[in-house]
Amino acid sequence: DKMIVVGNLNNDGTRNIVSNYGTPVDYWEIGTKVKAGGVIQTGTSQAAAVRTGKEALTLINKDVKIKKIK
Repeated sequence: DKMIVVGNLNNDGTRNIVSNYGTPVDYWEIGTKVKAGGVIQTGTSQAAAVRTGKEALTLINKDVKIKKIK
């Protein structure tokens, strides 16, 4: 089993002050001011959800490249 550690970026691409950081972080994703269920939220949970969506799309369509997904 593999665990993926996701860090939370601000919308300008800088690390959010409450995010995970350091060598354990595998991916950095926008997790600040994410609209979820009609509510704007911030946190590593939102960043992890963004990454999970990108990973799911690559499993569905092997031709999808992560860099193309926004």
